[in-house]
Amino acid sequence: MAPFDIRIVGDPVLKQRAQEIENVDGALVRLVDDMVETMYEAPGVGLAAPQVGVQKRLFVYDIGEGPQTLVNPTLVEGDGEWVFDEGCLSVPGLSWEIVRPKQVHLTGHDLDGNQVDIEADEYLARVFQHEMDHLDGILILDRTTREQRKEALRILREGPGAAGDTDSSEDGDSAEDALEHDGKERGSHDHDQFSVGRSRRSITSTSRSVRDGSSRSPSCSRTAVNTDGASLGGADRARSWLAETS
Repeated sequence: MAPFDIRIVGDPVLKQRAQEIENVDGALVRLVDDMVETMYEAPGVGLAAPQVGVQKRLFVYDIGEGPQTLVNPTLVEGDGEWVFDEGCLSVPGLSWEIVRPKQVHLTGHDLDGNQVDIEADEYLARVFQHEMDHLDGILILDRTTREQRKEALRILREGPGAAGDTDSSEDGDSAEDALEHDGKERGSHDHDQFSVGRSRRSITSTSRSVRDGSSRSPSCSRTAVNTDGASLGGADRARSWLAETS
């Protein structure tokens, strides 16, 4: 069983900006070890500390070359555009084609305090941008259209098979109102950082095969649905939260 449950859309911790890390100590190293184990168990290719309820600016990732950690990362610049079918462990079972910069320049530190300077392209650049969003309190839903968010929240509430139902009678539903563009005080993300991820088409529940042939969505999520051992699966926990707020 994974050391952590992954926090799901609706959890306030996912909408807060994480705090800078001042010291790397044994507790932080243990946190990273547990995050890596949780990421593999999900399974995923990236996991940010807020996704396990910890408001610290770090994330772990592994795109097939072994686990890596970035502490206090900063996206310096980005260039180009790249469309990719992007999912997230905190929004289980759903994905969208999102447009983000194709190349990024990221700086930060590793667990030994060494400065890290990385030029990333395509898939790795996508992972970095997705995890940086988590550190800034931005969910993948914030990168979609209003209609796609409404459809996503309805599917999370109703469970598998809901994607084929086009009934729009839930437009005024309180749970959707509560989640739609969570944190209006933060304002629009249309001009944040150097560019913006944006959705190109309607919601999809598919994932993409990457490298080893396993079903993997980009950034956070390797597979469409995350489960957490004996606890409720991510989609079930999201529906539970939505039911409680209805």
